[in-house]
Amino acid sequence: RYRTLTTSGDKETVGSYIAAARATIDFVRANPETGDERGGVRMQLVLEDDARKTSLNRVRASEVYGYYQFLFPGVSATVRVGQFVLPFGLIAVYDTPLQLVQPLYEKSLGLRVDTGIALEGYYGSQYHYGVALTTGAGPNRKDPDTNMLVTFRLERAFQTRNGNVQVGGSLLNGYAPRTGFNTELPPSGYASGGSYVKKSRFAADGTWMFKAFTGRGEIMFGSDDDK
Repeated sequence: RYRTLTTSGDKETVGSYIAAARATIDFVRANPETGDERGGVRMQLVLEDDARKTSLNRVRASEVYGYYQFLFPGVSATVRVGQFVLPFGLIAVYDTPLQLVQPLYEKSLGLRVDTGIALEGYYGSQYHYGVALTTGAGPNRKDPDTNMLVTFRLERAFQTRNGNVQVGGSLLNGYAPRTGFNTELPPSGYASGGSYVKKSRFAADGTWMFKAFTGRGEIMFGSDDDK
């Protein structure tokens, strides 16, 4: 990545920096008869710097959860328990924290990974759903109160002659970190503390995949308390 950093006076320093380095470990338990994945554990460690400089000096756990998949005729349901990416908007679809162009989740949500329980899966081949009940405190943090955060996402896929189109809608409601335009969220999803506020967020997104091309777009709106 590249950034321009304005320091004291009119001096500018232009340089590259590494946002994070990470390692992900998956342990999978398969069905001995069919070989289908049925359950397992994921642990992701992220080496990062809170100031987004080149000195990576903190190691944190990001995604750490156990899961089990239930299979029913035409429906799949996977239960996750631990720290996981919230099923909200495109943050649940592709890997956002290490992209060259950063989305505005950190300014709006203030967390990417949270602790709790989630259920996600497919209904037929067209619908993908996800719902989570979490603490709203972010990963690696003790919940400062008993208020919970509810997150829901539903996605519909369409096969067309011009590629695959996916349309999704999301809802988030509950207490989460208070954020502003200066909020920065490291790739691990760690929330650095501060106050919490009642948040409501709605998002609509679309993804178009045609041959080697993938385009994504999203709109998000909502309120903090009554603002």
